[in-house]
Amino acid sequence: MQAVSTQCASTDFPPPPACVQLQAADAKTFGSWLSRSWLSGLVLPGANACHLLMSTLVENDDSALQKPGETAYFCGGFVLSGRTWWSKACIVGRVFGAAANSTDCMGWINVPNIIPFSGTLRRRLSNGWIHVHADEAPSLRKHTRIHDGASMAGQSSPPGIGDGKVKGTEFRIPIEHAYDPPRRQKITFDSLTLTETRPRNGDQHRDSKASATFWGGSDNGEEVRIILTLCYDIYFISAQPCRLPHVDARLRVSDETEHLFSRRRNGIIHPLPSHPLHKSFRFVNKELAELRDSVLPPDHTDLRSEIWVLDARGSEDRQLFARAWCSQVGRHALVARTGRTWLSCCVREARAIDIGIVIRIGSSVR
Repeated sequence: MQAVSTQCASTDFPPPPACVQLQAADAKTFGSWLSRSWLSGLVLPGANACHLLMSTLVENDDSALQKPGETAYFCGGFVLSGRTWWSKACIVGRVFGAAANSTDCMGWINVPNIIPFSGTLRRRLSNGWIHVHADEAPSLRKHTRIHDGASMAGQSSPPGIGDGKVKGTEFRIPIEHAYDPPRRQKITFDSLTLTETRPRNGDQHRDSKASATFWGGSDNGEEVRIILTLCYDIYFISAQPCRLPHVDARLRVSDETEHLFSRRRNGIIHPLPSHPLHKSFRFVNKELAELRDSVLPPDHTDLRSEIWVLDARGSEDRQLFARAWCSQVGRHALVARTGRTWLSCCVREARAIDIGIVIRIGSSVR
């Protein structure tokens, strides 16, 4: 058995997160000011409504308040009676929201089948509130993408990036099965581990670092344990759905490409199987096994770089692996489901929002 492990680059921690003291409801009060704010109809912008709703539910349930405790971290999560709830503001929630049977509502994600393992106590965590620390994702840009103005539209235009005449030979039709690896190595999720950090001088507060453990196959048939640390606080963006081209569109390519996509049958050219992609949009497919060796994706702000398309199709565990790896390397990702968004549209959308990673999920073709 081999083991692959990585560590976060940063060890500096920010000040303790804001926490609130909950108060049990009784015959005279509905709870603390949090419950009273929600029940009185107070509406605040941002995620505050999610925090107010969760605090109201917890404060008005005796067992729910006594087991986790009265000190709550609404940007973290909590364990209650063998189930876990995580805020979408927490990197654990964003990664494990893709786990099987998980559900989300009002900014909170319920992950019923994954109980964190304490790296300090060497056992599963019992009831209690948890705060997980993750560093801010490194930025490769001097300013935000939205301030690029017209260049943002030009760098995601279907006719391609740059000036000049657009010819039919400059386009290709990316088909899912054409990029399938000859063999997918199995990825299995094992556990989520939280390791407490050292408290600061004179401070009783402790942060936790999260890591996910997986088992993966290798070329020699030996199972490899892979540990991915959730180092960075990244975001996952859902790709926009798209539709097949109009029925009047036709595939006109070389004989070699026609043979590859098998679009000509009995002398009839069938409609396009997906939207075409200009050759200026470069991408490369990555099997998850290629991500083990702490390899960093290229600088996606360089238009000559390739968009990495991670093949996480086939199981929830593969998607968990891809999300955890993105958190480890500090890169945001676009998540696209097969049959809902075509591969060509994923690459263009990723270039438009200046993201270098696309995670393909859904059922596998093979």
